[in-house]
Amino acid sequence: MRLLVMVASVLLAGCGGSGAAFAERANGICEDANEQVVALEPEPRIVSAEHADWLEELTRIDRAALERLRRGTT
Repeated sequence: MRLLVMVASVLLAGCGGSGAAFAERANGICEDANEQVVALEPEPRIVSAEHADWLEELTRIDRAALERLRRGTT
């Protein structure tokens, strides 16, 4: 759950816009990113190469979602 909130926070903090169309597009992108995060295996409990790989994938998902929102695509 902590990660889902983080993804939403990153998306909202990194993008401007207003109106129902923007909100609808942002919600769709956020839902897609959340599904990808949920599909990740559980976060490793200790700092390791595996943990670093997991964090890189999480960051990739977040950045891709933010870029989609900036481009105006869904």
